[in-house]
Amino acid sequence: MGVVDYFNLSSGASVNANETIFTINNISKVYIEAQVYDENAAKIKSATKFVAECSDDTHASSEVKLISLPLTINATNQSQKILFELDNKNNEFKLGEFVTVRVFTDNLIRNIAVPNSSIMEMNGKPVVFLKDAAEKYSISYISAGQNNGDYTVIEKGIEEDERVVTNGSYQMKMIYVNQ
Repeated sequence: MGVVDYFNLSSGASVNANETIFTINNISKVYIEAQVYDENAAKIKSATKFVAECSDDTHASSEVKLISLPLTINATNQSQKILFELDNKNNEFKLGEFVTVRVFTDNLIRNIAVPNSSIMEMNGKPVVFLKDAAEKYSISYISAGQNNGDYTVIEKGIEEDERVVTNGSYQMKMIYVNQ
């Protein structure tokens, strides 16, 4: 089964030998070419699972299979290309679509992570607001680490039992600025 992708023929046009009229693509199995940067390349080898996520409104996701590890480095941006295979039986993924590939490992690392909506910027530096007591808040400058699109790991600036403002951070910033 395939999908007609590119159609290059109009009514009354003549067809020459060896001319491509249309392309049929079988999208039940899709290949994903992903870029990985040097600091993350080692994580690929120790990964236990890979999941591809659509960047469109559907947010479809599916487990993918690693086919090839990087062999060369792109001199322009120092990235490495990795190839994955995706079983696309439901046709949720489209050819040419941008996707994010998430890497899962068994390495358990305890980190403090906060929703990205909690992080504001003050004087060009990332901050979060902490709830110290009822109606009492303070600001904490942080050192942000890895970001998965939804949450950011906090390397410095927050301790384990501190309460971080997750809703209304922008309003907290405005109150702080206007004091």
